[in-house]
Amino acid sequence: MHRSALALTLTLLLAGSLTACSPKSGDSDYTFDHLLKEAKDNASPRQLEILEDRVLTTAELDESAQALYTCFESKDIQYTVAGVNPVDGWTPFYEVNLMNETEVNECSRLHFDYVQTGWPMVNKEVMDPELMTAIQECLRSQNLPVTGSERNLLDLVPEGTIESPRFQKVQECSIPLGPKFPNMGWAF
Repeated sequence: MHRSALALTLTLLLAGSLTACSPKSGDSDYTFDHLLKEAKDNASPRQLEILEDRVLTTAELDESAQALYTCFESKDIQYTVAGVNPVDGWTPFYEVNLMNETEVNECSRLHFDYVQTGWPMVNKEVMDPELMTAIQECLRSQNLPVTGSERNLLDLVPEGTIESPRFQKVQECSIPLGPKFPNMGWAF
């Protein structure tokens, strides 16, 4: 691969980071009704069908991700599946060559953006148990309170903001775990 193409190959978290026009999942007033309305105008018929019952299963999430990858293949976009985010337990990571950014964005919008935005609206995220235990132990070693019943990032950082000092501590605790969990994506 040429140096310029290598520089344009990035690891992307499928969390709305692909397009400026992807769903507004960070907006606290953004509801599943808003999501459905946008999906009716922008998503593939199958993605819309998956959303319409307001229940998103792991199988439907996987199906949508596979449709995204199939779209990449149909447009000769090189990609590599790079695992799942251990922080939320569901967000797929992939590496893609952004030389075809317009096509990447189109595939994502048509086949995955709305399902991935809707997923945390109707499902509780669950951090990888080994990662959670290590972070809990680290927080305890700093005399920071943990209950032992935390299951996700919001349980660890109830303020739900990356500006929280507690969030900073959680991230610091995760640094030594980077080699074991290279695909950590931190977001609320």
